[in-house]
Amino acid sequence: MNAIVESAACLSIDAGTDIMTEGDEEAELFYILEDGTAEVLSDGKLVRTLSRGASFGEAALMYWQPRSTTVRAVTPVWVWAIPRLELRRITQCPLKALLSGYAELLSRVPMFSAENLDARTQLADALVDMTFFKDEYIVSEGEDCRSFFLLYSGHVLLETDGGPAREMHGLPTEGQCGFFGEKALVDEGVQEASVRVLSAKAQVLVLDRRSWCRVLQKALDVEEERLDHHGCDLHDHRMISHQDAPASSPQLQFEDLEEVGVLGWGSYAKVTLVKCRKAQGAFALKSVGKGRILQRRQVQQVQMERLVLKTTCNRFIIRLVATFRTQTHLSFLMEPAMGGDLCTVFERYQLYYSARHARFYVACALQGLEHLHSRWIVMRDLKLENMLLDAHGYCKLADFGLAKFVVGHTFTLCGTPDYMAPEVVTGVGHTRAIDWWALGVVLYGLMAGVLPFDAPKPPQIFAKVKRGIEPVLATTGFGGGGCAWTDVVRLLCKLTPSERLPVRKGGIALFREHAWFTAGDFDWMQLSQGTMPAPYVPIVKGPYDLSNFDPNPEDAPPTVPYYDPGNDWDADFAIG
Repeated sequence: MNAIVESAACLSIDAGTDIMTEGDEEAELFYILEDGTAEVLSDGKLVRTLSRGASFGEAALMYWQPRSTTVRAVTPVWVWAIPRLELRRITQCPLKALLSGYAELLSRVPMFSAENLDARTQLADALVDMTFFKDEYIVSEGEDCRSFFLLYSGHVLLETDGGPAREMHGLPTEGQCGFFGEKALVDEGVQEASVRVLSAKAQVLVLDRRSWCRVLQKALDVEEERLDHHGCDLHDHRMISHQDAPASSPQLQFEDLEEVGVLGWGSYAKVTLVKCRKAQGAFALKSVGKGRILQRRQVQQVQMERLVLKTTCNRFIIRLVATFRTQTHLSFLMEPAMGGDLCTVFERYQLYYSARHARFYVACALQGLEHLHSRWIVMRDLKLENMLLDAHGYCKLADFGLAKFVVGHTFTLCGTPDYMAPEVVTGVGHTRAIDWWALGVVLYGLMAGVLPFDAPKPPQIFAKVKRGIEPVLATTGFGGGGCAWTDVVRLLCKLTPSERLPVRKGGIALFREHAWFTAGDFDWMQLSQGTMPAPYVPIVKGPYDLSNFDPNPEDAPPTVPYYDPGNDWDADFAIG
């Protein structure tokens, strides 16, 4: 709090002066009124009056968006202004201090003691925080598990066949943390002891071999390296049938594409259905104005989106066919998913409250997220609008404009407020665990017909998110026992990221074995092979049928002139 106060600047504003202006995109400051009176205006109409102690502009601290109102000084006022970037820096300090402590603990492990501080810091960030509970085995003797374990807190028992058992404690306040499994990173991966939790809970930091190799730039085994670099394994190729693959060709040229109609608009992109004059079949073309990219400082973001799409190859993820650049736009040519997005489909056909439908779409999303996370990709914008149905009714994850390659933590506050995890809202640093929280929100929305943290304004949503899912379940009547889907939501929306079920050891397998799936005789193999009948198959009359989409022209992004900075920032996109 002292650091936040020290970062604030006190400003004197004359009467009649606008402190912030509606529509302003340079929204970088949060204000607290020290003295005087101000008024809040929306479309020129008075909304409310502010006096000493009032605050405004908080949305600018949470995520990028234009100012929604104008605040004008009625009398001379004094305001405290806090910069967004400075506040984010301050909120990141606790995690960075924690990672520094992890790096210090790693220095006491002989295997890592020879590494320099920078390497140990990167390894510390790559540690996955996992929670184990009493009598649960962290690892079993002889298990093929290529991971190193650092016991951060808790009490465990190490047992070996024919050898004496010994206890191990993790006492972070005293700088005492046990470790085991380090040989599994370099040998055959077989664990030398079974480790069982004796305390009520144990916090364990886990470093898997692939992350260890990636950080230290060591060579992976042939099989691991093939998976890591090509983003597609043989299993994935078996999952993609010939009829599902778009009619792509390396000879596709941008000038050969002809627009059929609009599929939708985003905050900075237009998505159209196009056909190619030289190749059969339809494609989805996402076009982003280069002026808009530079205006919103999203160069790195659009480059990341391209890399993410090139890295993935999975039935449950929209696939990239080609990329193009023109003088004014960058474009992604992708396979089409002509069944529409889940939000539109559920609204049109009122499919809410159906466990059969929700189970299928959550399972599809699980498959897609597992594929992304195996490649260190965090989606960061999983929501109903980004879950598209193909002609067979299968769900595919789409729109990777916010996705990012992350080995450890990242801090950028982004996403859609209703789906943001608490650690994103507070800006303390987040991992892939945020995608599982979002999946819990998706499930709740499909089964309850409304999103769990819904509120009129983002700050109200964020306040609910930070309180967690339990108050929501309690007040909506879904909190009672005997409801399997709410148990799944609880497991996905744990306030502590390391306690979310898919993050825990074997968590995805446990997720698939949850009673909500087994009670429905859900066949995961059929889903993976694409032979499971979808609960809803959209009516698609032809490759150019737009009837499953309902684009709103009001959502179209503004046209922003583009002035080439001359640094060839878009060179990775083929010239169209």
